[in-house]
Amino acid sequence: EPFETYPNIRIINYYGEQEPGPEGCLSVPGKRGDVLRYRDIEISYTDIVTMRTVKERVTGFTAVIFQHECDHLRGALYSDKTI
Repeated sequence: EPFETYPNIRIINYYGEQEPGPEGCLSVPGKRGDVLRYRDIEISYTDIVTMRTVKERVTGFTAVIFQHECDHLRGALYSDKTI
């Protein structure tokens, strides 16, 4: 809880500079690495109630999570981006 869905999610803008931070993933158990991520992004997705495209700005650690999960949709793991 809470469980949220973001159908057709895309990152449409990145703001500021990338910052290094530690990441891990259930797809790579027991491993961690530092990855460069933006702390401020804009996403678009389809609202499941209205079926309209919604744009939303996401910041902080939540922005890092969205980038990590969107990488999975493109077939990439954090380990592909470690610095």
